[in-house]
Amino acid sequence: LLLALRRGSSGGEPKPDAAPPTPADLRFRFVRKTEDGDEKHGFIDGTGKVVIKPVWDHADEFSEGFAVVYLWKAAEKKLSSGYIDLHGNVLVYPAYDRAGSFHEGVAVVEKGHRSRYLDTEGKFIGESDFALAKNFSEGKALVTRQMSKDAPPGYIDRQGKWLFDAPAASFEDHRFSSFSEDRAAIYVDGKCGYIDEKGKTVIEPAWDLGGPFKEGRAWVKRGDLFGCIDRTGQVVLEPVSTSSPVFSGGLAAVNRDGQSGYIDLAGKVVIPFAEGTGNPFSEGRAGVFRKTEKFPEGKWGYIDPSGKLVVEPAYERVMPFSEGRAVVTHVDKDKNWHTSVIDRSGQVIVPPKWLLIGDYVHGIAKVLRGGEHADKEATFQFGLIDRAGKLVVEPVWDEYVPSFEGLEGLEFLF
Repeated sequence: LLLALRRGSSGGEPKPDAAPPTPADLRFRFVRKTEDGDEKHGFIDGTGKVVIKPVWDHADEFSEGFAVVYLWKAAEKKLSSGYIDLHGNVLVYPAYDRAGSFHEGVAVVEKGHRSRYLDTEGKFIGESDFALAKNFSEGKALVTRQMSKDAPPGYIDRQGKWLFDAPAASFEDHRFSSFSEDRAAIYVDGKCGYIDEKGKTVIEPAWDLGGPFKEGRAWVKRGDLFGCIDRTGQVVLEPVSTSSPVFSGGLAAVNRDGQSGYIDLAGKVVIPFAEGTGNPFSEGRAGVFRKTEKFPEGKWGYIDPSGKLVVEPAYERVMPFSEGRAVVTHVDKDKNWHTSVIDRSGQVIVPPKWLLIGDYVHGIAKVLRGGEHADKEATFQFGLIDRAGKLVVEPVWDEYVPSFEGLEGLEFLF
């Protein structure tokens, strides 16, 4: 429910030539209880102004300028979903069993176990409906007309035109991925390979599992271990890592035998292995778990691309950097959690005064403080801070979390 605390809600990524969003362009969902005890969802902007009144029974965060909203249909005893724009105007009235977020200007809606695609004007794309419809990526989406081996899945373009069949022994045997860098994972007889943008198999199925390509490399799995390959299928790293090696800035973490190191795009070890665990790089920093003289049980800190520790291990948990800021957490001797924000040098920007802190999105981050607990339900209030940690919107806006059982119950939100 509070996943937006990490992401914020910008209403979608701006176009490359567009001006950066202002606080008034941002959207943050809040919950307000009615006199009858019902919850209604609305949105404020980055200044704390209510821009969409709380009239919806539920709402998702914005994606590409639209949010999925829900209304309870008492006669059918279910929620129906539709879409609103950034100003609260209804694009599609809630009438669907399921409505997905927009991707590349297209969203999937489902009714009666059949799916179709909608554009940003609320119009259907193509003439067909599908038994399964995935999100668009790089102009293509995976679909199947029937959940049957007699109707193999395939890919369509944004006009709804069928491009090519997906090579699979049977529909039940697939775990296809979206396209990334003109490659998509396909599964034949339980093994993973890759097709190119024309549907040609360019990497023969030989792996148990395969991930998306990033910086020309994709992680692959055999048994319990991960390796990585290039766009031709050439093995860059044999399966030796206990975690998937995801490249960022030309580096990927490899964890094995209780140690972590980092390889370059050629598979060469460029940051030597050391005892502990390593996370992927983000904005030139990677979280690493190390044992130190001060903390012999081990804590998390950050290294730079040379492998130098730039933030000493002192934290129970560290998050990836976003806009030059990272959320870190430590636990005191009484086992109380304290969440703060640091910059790339490790300097504390936001002191540990908040229950939880989200990622920065366009210079704004959500902060959460605890509320009252009752019958394993809890309310929380969020506010907004700027990059300097200054409170720009007071924490008076309700988030609602059911079945709350301690701070650990919020871990899934991050």
